[in-house]
Amino acid sequence: MEGAFGDGFDMNFEEHVTVLKDITSLKGARSLCTQSYDNAIKLIASKTTDEIFEPMPAGSVMGGDPKFVAVSDIVEHTAHHRGSLSTYTRLCGKVPPMPYMEVEPSNS
Repeated sequence: MEGAFGDGFDMNFEEHVTVLKDITSLKGARSLCTQSYDNAIKLIASKTTDEIFEPMPAGSVMGGDPKFVAVSDIVEHTAHHRGSLSTYTRLCGKVPPMPYMEVEPSNS
């Protein structure tokens, strides 16, 4: 969300990879995801309606779009990555865990 309300999105992927390499478990990934969502909620809650409807900086990702568009794009981006991770897990011969809650194995 900082990208929508700041100077644009941070495209330094090498730095992002460095941070993400330290996450080695589903619990760690869930924690980062929760922290990111909490930060986004706080950021949006701190803005006025006029600020949320302002255009994003020109030349950036989604440049010129209203800032609120970033919320639906985050949902879509998250769904894309969850689908990819499930596919990779199945290609490794494993059943991916339910990402939203703990589920007891079925006896059927």
